[in-house]
Order: sequence, then structure tokens, then C-alpha cells
Amino acid sequence: MNTFKPSSVPCYADLHLHSTASDGMYTPAELSEQLTQKGVLVAALTDHDTINGFEEFQSHFSGISIIGVELSILYDRLDFHVLGYGFDPNNDVLKERLQYYQEVRAERLNKIIVHLQALGFPLHQHDVEEEVSHSLSAGRLHIARAMIKRGWVGSIKEAFDKYLGYDKPAYVPKAKMSFEEALTLIHQAQGIAVLAHPGKTFPKILTPLVTHSDLDGIESWHPAHTLEMRKKLETIAKKHGKILTGGSDFHGNEAMSLSPGDFGIDIEHWMIVKRYLKERQTFIAPYL
Repeated sequence: MNTFKPSSVPCYADLHLHSTASDGMYTPAELSEQLTQKGVLVAALTDHDTINGFEEFQSHFSGISIIGVELSILYDRLDFHVLGYGFDPNNDVLKERLQYYQEVRAERLNKIIVHLQALGFPLHQHDVEEEVSHSLSAGRLHIARAMIKRGWVGSIKEAFDKYLGYDKPAYVPKAKMSFEEALTLIHQAQGIAVLAHPGKTFPKILTPLVTHSDLDGIESWHPAHTLEMRKKLETIAKKHGKILTGGSDFHGNEAMSLSPGDFGIDIEHWMIVKRYLKERQTFIAPYL
């Protein structure tokens, strides 16, 4: 259920944003300009399985730029996401794994196109590439846009509901890492790991994730979180010594009128996150 409602928390830091480097609609530079206009003072670019947009983002954003990434994980046959913050972008292990997932992502794209062709849609890779623009990583969203342009579907939602979504005719599973691998990958690169938007799906199976000793934090403020869910997550975080983060999870293709900075954390919670980044001696600690 869509729970979007502009946050009552004054957004000092938006720590969950996507650009055209993955599946966002705005380039890193355009996104940073929107954040600056909104008055957001701290921001993290957290594209899916890539950090290729961060340098551009950092060079244009007037506030404090936090390097981030959103990793796709599979736990007990369910899909989750882990946000990494403050790590070394030149860490060899991290770079190798992200490159691997980018290559797998390209293979997945081709398989989806083949499925759509079998369904009678004469779609080709160059048709999808037209929708990529500045993006360095094409995905299902770009396929959906190509389908809309050709009049095969009326909206991105229709494309996913009928063809591209989970268990639909053209769906191809995404390569995902384990929860343990994601935590290890981020930590060995001198970063911290945060469970992304757990309130979107909060079955009992999440308990081992949110209480894991190696997990640093939980994303509490998110458009998909109800007030009840946010309070539940905050209680868990306090009990198990986790920091709380938040962000708009802005892609730019939302049907709702969501903008960068509509969700995030206030200055009080940012100072807690900042202190934690320093205490954990993350790569960016000397720059904060």
C-alpha cells in the first residue's frame, strides 16, 4: 500500500537517492541541483549496485556528499536491500563485485528482451538504449519506457504489472548476494551497512536481519513506512544498538509527487549518524 505523505521531520539529510547511473530519471548533477534548491544539506547517492554517478554528484552538490550504494540481497528466498555508506570507492574487492553485478545486469536485460520478443513485442536492445540517456546501467525501468513509447503499454505500472514484475511473463530473476556477503563487502571497504526500507515488507523473517550483530543501522524514515512501522523499527534499533537513517528513495519516476528531501533525517539524527561514521573509522570519517 502506498503510504506516501511528506515527512513532518525537517529534512537535513536525505540518505537514499537514485540517479541515471542506475534507474533514476535525473542525472547526478540534476539531482544535486534539486537537493540544493530544496535546502538539503547532506545527501547520499545510493544507486543500485553501482557508484559510477557519485563523482558527478559530489562535484555539483553544495552540501556534504556521502558516498553510498544500494545492494540487492536474497534472504530465505525473499528480496531485500542493504545500503552501504562512507566506504572507500577505490576498494578493489568492492569494485570487482560491483563490476560483476553490472555485467550480470546487462545479461539479464538481454534475457528480458528475448522473453518480450517471444510474447510478440519486436523490441531490441537499441530501442532500450534510447531510453538510457546518461544512465550507465539499463534496467527494467528503461524497458518499460521503451514499451510506453511504442504504445504497447500505457504506463510503467502497467508494464510491470503485466510483463516485467515478479512472476510475470518477461520476468527474469536478478542476481543477488547474500546478506552476509553484503555486510562483509561494505565493512571490508571501511563503510557501514544499513537495512533499507524494511517496513515495505516486514514479515517475521526480518527479525534476524534487523537484529544482526554486524548490521549498523536501519532505515526508518521512508515513504513506504507507516507511522506505526517507523515506531516499531525505532524500538528495535534502540534495543539492539542500531543507528537510524532515512531518505526519500527518490527515482524521479514516482506517480506520486515525491521530491528529493521529502523524507530524510533531521539534524539531530544526522549528528548521530555522523558520530557513528567517525567512531567506526569509516573511509570518509576524516572528511566529516
